[in-house]
Amino acid sequence: MSNTQYTLLITFTDGTWSATVEGLRGSRVEARSLQSLYERAHDAIASLGHPRGELLCQYPGEIIRPILAADTARNKAMQAEEAAQARAAEVARELNAKGVSYRDLAELLHLSHQRVVQLAATARTYPDGSARRHEDDDGEMDETSRRHGGTIRVNNGPAQYVEHVFGQCKRCGAVGRWNETTGRSPGIVQR
Repeated sequence: MSNTQYTLLITFTDGTWSATVEGLRGSRVEARSLQSLYERAHDAIASLGHPRGELLCQYPGEIIRPILAADTARNKAMQAEEAAQARAAEVARELNAKGVSYRDLAELLHLSHQRVVQLAATARTYPDGSARRHEDDDGEMDETSRRHGGTIRVNNGPAQYVEHVFGQCKRCGAVGRWNETTGRSPGIVQR
């Protein structure tokens, strides 16, 4: 595929999308759906003897403004959800350390007990008791425990055994969890 880029000037009138490739005479196309419009634009570019390239779409303001507003709202909601999950994880770890069971935490947090266990396992706490993320972790963790996590299949391949591994960062003391797959299948003993 060529590195050529084409600007597609798009309009929408009476249920029909129309587009012209900027700078290419005779490239006007129409379609009922955007996907068809893109395909027809590529065909028009090829019929004019130009190489296939990437389409940079310019939509009408009355179409794109509400789309951008919806995207912004969705991004804010995702950030708020991530913050809520991080706080729930901190609370689960704090209260579990004080003796509150995961099942009781699930009731109080309005989550399943399995989700509370997941959140608590992924929360990172530090020796001073604070809970904060550190993205610069070098990945050197001391394994503290392992649990059977089930089996997975990747691309219809053989079943692989998954273990949840819990550990503590050698550098800062953060606790975390990760998954490891092994070549073993459950029920098959390797000697």
